[in-house]
Amino acid sequence: MRKLQDMEIQEVLERGLLKPVFQLIARFEDAAVFAYQALTRGPEGTRLADARALFASARQAGLTVELELACYEASVRAFAEHGLPGRLFVNLGECALLRGHRENKRIEGAMLEGGLSPNRLVVELTQRGSSANSAELQAALRDLRGTGVALALDDFGEGQANHRLWAELRPEMVKIGRYFVGGIDQDPEKFRIVKSLVQLAEVLSSRLVAEGIEVEGELAVLRDLGVAYGQGRLLGEPSPNPAGEIPTEALQVLRSAMIAVYPEAMRRPQRQDTVGQLITSAPSITSSQTNDELTSLLREHAHLHAVAVVQAGAPVGLINRRAFVDRFSRPYHRELFGRRACTLFMNPSPLIVDKTTSIEALVRTLTRSDHRYLSEGFVICDQGQYLGLGTGEALVAAVTEVRVEAARHANPPTFLPGNIPLTEHIERLLSAGHPFVAYYFDLNHFKAFNDQYGYWRGDEVIKLVAQALVAHCDPLRDFVGHVGAMTSSCCSKARIGNGAAESFSRSSIARCRRSSTQRIWRAAA
Repeated sequence: MRKLQDMEIQEVLERGLLKPVFQLIARFEDAAVFAYQALTRGPEGTRLADARALFASARQAGLTVELELACYEASVRAFAEHGLPGRLFVNLGECALLRGHRENKRIEGAMLEGGLSPNRLVVELTQRGSSANSAELQAALRDLRGTGVALALDDFGEGQANHRLWAELRPEMVKIGRYFVGGIDQDPEKFRIVKSLVQLAEVLSSRLVAEGIEVEGELAVLRDLGVAYGQGRLLGEPSPNPAGEIPTEALQVLRSAMIAVYPEAMRRPQRQDTVGQLITSAPSITSSQTNDELTSLLREHAHLHAVAVVQAGAPVGLINRRAFVDRFSRPYHRELFGRRACTLFMNPSPLIVDKTTSIEALVRTLTRSDHRYLSEGFVICDQGQYLGLGTGEALVAAVTEVRVEAARHANPPTFLPGNIPLTEHIERLLSAGHPFVAYYFDLNHFKAFNDQYGYWRGDEVIKLVAQALVAHCDPLRDFVGHVGAMTSSCCSKARIGNGAAESFSRSSIARCRRSSTQRIWRAAA
């Protein structure tokens, strides 16, 4: 006798042995049950109990479409039998949707048989073969949506679920896959991607559903970003008899007045500026040319601070304009050296850097090398071939720009959020209208400390203060920032906490800014 675990997909379909399970989908706006996602399992105790094995077996047997339609019909019946509230999300690929629409309208028939109103059904179009170019698909979706059925796009950003499909189908809902949701409270890149999806959803009049929410931090960030709905283990495990309410742990997050601390506010990667940005286009001279020819070149290009000496396109030296003119203008030097090779007055060991070298790496090189390179300049190459010159002035300007910009977002040496993220977070708190408390810490007499013990030890003190503040704050609730320019003689830290009994108004911010000499301040409306 054949074992139960050897059961084949054909028998499962014929005997109606599919087991629907449902996962709760929460509405963030009012912390209510919005819908349930229908998922399907095979018979327990068989190799087809797992959904992945079930669909893999169907693909091998050429029964994927029939399995999808059978899952849909079983889910609608079970949903109606349980009397679950809200809407029902059911996955259907393009081929299954088209066949179900053609064959005596099986999709509509299952709803009628189960007593499910069409406006409670959401067809979740999966990426298995989906293509907005199909005229038949467009027609079938128009018919379904005309009855009140809503459309959702599954796993956006993966496979064929792309921007074009979104724009052409205009679904009522778009689901963000687990890849983008997982760790969004700690990953600035994922945070920015989902933030852009929220903006796109507003343009295309869709609402977002975040899948795979597992921890409180993810739920808090998604809620504050403006994502409309969510599902995942934190909101409820898939079950044949799901709960009719959101779990307490998730409910507390959704109803909390806490404003999530966005991951991009904590630290931003520094711009990877390269030496190629510093190139000054400058003519060169070959090692065989004379000092008289070099003089003519300098006369034609009065702006040149130096001239590179090249041989077969590769730099072999650098001639500083000022040093050359000083020596060549001496009595009889033109007559003595005018026809001699220009290599006579060149620096045979100039600083040569590739255009792909980062500016920070060049700065480290210069601080360890002869400082004359800052005044003399350096030669920039592309894989050994001469491109142009760089000047110390351009380098200093670039470094200043990069570091000032970085300090606006992440203030050295602590790399805590700087002025811009701090302002953005305060604006979010004020817009939400929830009470909170802000503290301002100022290190008194810090300039005197630096003068006495040196800036290196001053930086260590700043880091120590930052570490102490961060250690005593909740990263999900408290925003810790570092305010002020990196050259300031005093170091200021700000801590903004949620859920306090005091409110914080714009006028109180102004008062606190005027009183920045205080060591600690607390603003109250």
